[in-house]
Amino acid sequence: MGPDISAPARFGHDFSRLPVHAKAPVGLQAKLTVNTPGDSYEQEADRVSAQVTGTSEPQHACACGGGCSSCQSKQAAHTHLQAKHVQPNPAQEFDAPPVVQDLLHAAGQPLPPTAREFMEPRFGHDFSRVRVHTDGAAANAARAVRARAYTIGQDIVFGSGEYAPATTEGQRLLAHELTHVVQQNAGGGPTQAQGGMIQRFESDEHQFLGDVATRTDTPTWQHPTPPQGAAYNLGKDDKDKFELTHGDILALSGDVFEPDELFRLAGIKGHFGQKKETRDEILWALQDERIWEMRKVKEEKEEEKGTKVKTPYEGKKDPRFQPGGLYDGYIYSEDVKNAVFNRYRKLGAANVGHFVSPEGRDEATGIATPSRNSAGRNYRKWHEKALSLAGTAGHAKQKVDVPMAREAAAQHYLTDAFSAGHLRTPIALIRDYWGKKYPMFWFNLRHKIALDTALEMTKGTPITAHYGYTQILGSIEKMEKDLPDVTLGDLLASVYHDADNERGVKLVGGGKVVGDTHLNESKETVDRAVAAIKSGNEDVTTAHKIGQAAASALPDAELFAQVRQNHGGNEFLYAPELLIPMPDTDEPTQNWKAPDINALWDQPFLGTNKTMVGDEITARVKGGAIANQLNALGDSFPEKESGLHPRYAYKFGFVYQLQLNPKAGLLDIINWAPHGMDSGDAGMETARELERREATARDVGQETKENFANLNVEQRAKLIVDILNQKAGEGSDEHQEMIIKLFQTASPQERPAIYEKVEGHPWEGHFKHGVKGRDRLFRVMSISQLEPFKQLINGK
Repeated sequence: MGPDISAPARFGHDFSRLPVHAKAPVGLQAKLTVNTPGDSYEQEADRVSAQVTGTSEPQHACACGGGCSSCQSKQAAHTHLQAKHVQPNPAQEFDAPPVVQDLLHAAGQPLPPTAREFMEPRFGHDFSRVRVHTDGAAANAARAVRARAYTIGQDIVFGSGEYAPATTEGQRLLAHELTHVVQQNAGGGPTQAQGGMIQRFESDEHQFLGDVATRTDTPTWQHPTPPQGAAYNLGKDDKDKFELTHGDILALSGDVFEPDELFRLAGIKGHFGQKKETRDEILWALQDERIWEMRKVKEEKEEEKGTKVKTPYEGKKDPRFQPGGLYDGYIYSEDVKNAVFNRYRKLGAANVGHFVSPEGRDEATGIATPSRNSAGRNYRKWHEKALSLAGTAGHAKQKVDVPMAREAAAQHYLTDAFSAGHLRTPIALIRDYWGKKYPMFWFNLRHKIALDTALEMTKGTPITAHYGYTQILGSIEKMEKDLPDVTLGDLLASVYHDADNERGVKLVGGGKVVGDTHLNESKETVDRAVAAIKSGNEDVTTAHKIGQAAASALPDAELFAQVRQNHGGNEFLYAPELLIPMPDTDEPTQNWKAPDINALWDQPFLGTNKTMVGDEITARVKGGAIANQLNALGDSFPEKESGLHPRYAYKFGFVYQLQLNPKAGLLDIINWAPHGMDSGDAGMETARELERREATARDVGQETKENFANLNVEQRAKLIVDILNQKAGEGSDEHQEMIIKLFQTASPQERPAIYEKVEGHPWEGHFKHGVKGRDRLFRVMSISQLEPFKQLINGK
């Protein structure tokens, strides 16, 4: 029996313990095959669909229902297409026809809300990523495998007239195919690398600052002790005790949970690590090594003198989760783990609010440009919430614990303000500036990863690079909605941010702070941040005392003013806000603006220093934080599958080649178009994908950056050449129309340049078609298209 699906029952049914097999084989494989009609997965799908819909279960030859060892041993070593057959097939698997592969690239439609509302609680599974295919191409594909419907991964393909979720039989067929979705996706997907590029004070550093500020014994980086800072009960009452330390809350708030979400989940009992949307998520977040980076055991680093350096907290374990600890023996579900890490990744990508001056600073005064979303603004918002709660608690003669816990959550943003890389890096400006220049960067990066990996992986094998490319790209696209966009602005902002963290930033009035992963190198940074934390705590204590002494509850504005007056603030700022440092205006300027990436590459990185921007990018792609994240993404690829080596292919074909020549690799991302494949029609496929993305966004009233208008001249020319190189399609109406569209969606000024890159000679107002040769564009167009096409290139 496989793992249980747990979900609350609805409509009077309880299917919370419907057994579903362990993961059915699916993924990147050398061959796609159609399953045997009576195999264990089919039997299970019939049984589950009957239970879900309350109908009778079909009879099978095997009385065990698919659970016996004989049935379970029938799993094949290649990708399975699981089909509900129209009639019995020979009792063996057979290769899926090409039409099935072609349909994998179609967008499909999501399940309607009514179907999800009915099915999801019964299966205990999120079907938001399921895509249903019901058009003529789907009907042809289903007919080709003699199936009423079939499932591959998250895609369900229905034969003609078979998709009828409003009918009993249609509902049962849908439930049958959704069982295959669960089978093929059981156990969660591969571990994803952290999205985004920007790091903050690491979780260990945040925790350290919070706990050292609220404890009497002082740990050191050389001999760190377990968290022993002030602890607060965030359970509902004393009987429902759930304690977190000041440092725990400070570390998790903002990075892993929004503050309100953290306290909401803390008040909901879990079930030994198994329940999503409970404090089980917090417990997992406190030990996930992807969040607590500094605890990972890494290779020993070498200083210049040869002294071995061990990073703080490396190899340390939180005793609460060790044998004999408070939470020993908890087993965390994949749902819990994925919920935590996906949230962490998305919050990390949307981290403008962790920077002191995301919109930049005045060059003369150094004062931060006002921003609605900054570390300072976010600290004040949550600090005042803590003060309001403290005043209310004081007036009600209640303890100050919960308000102090709220202050700990606010202090995540306060301590971010002491990280050098967050003091002056104008992250919002950098992202916006370079995002507008190269809006297709994320689209291009995903496709380059897929193509470079496929070219390396299929080298020397009978498998075509085009097939490998489409399979890998399909897997990446399915993960896309769980991945934050990575833009060129993210990459560049991370380089400037990381450099300030390492070198430190000099401050107005003297002194210097460092940043993320370097806190142990600067006692001054620790002392400044700890002083600010203590000052914030004193504000909360002051508000609590004011509330105790007040004859009636004070309005917030009056309470806040008294706190500032009684505890070292001024008319506008609280005492801890006055401790936030300002970078010295003599610090060399971060030179992040340039007309294009080539110009940026060759200009000084800081001020007039000799180090160029390209030097800094190269160093970090080869061995810095960017390199670490690129390598971590490789863990998403299996080491070996069907005789192929996807992980090695990614690391050698993409990462290593990028590190050999970072500038060439970066330009290849910016100007990406399919290449190096001797089969398939990748240029047309890429263009069609852009059409689908535009149509999908338009259907829901949105816009997408991944569209024809944002292609650059180099990309357009490459796509056109690829389309021209596909001899079978040359001259077809569809290919003509796509070539025209690639010119039409470019600006009039760009069209002659596109022509020149395609044909190899300048545009002179007309096509060349004399005895000395004819333009390829001339040859491919029909006579009726030639004159309008010529006028289009001429800008008319």
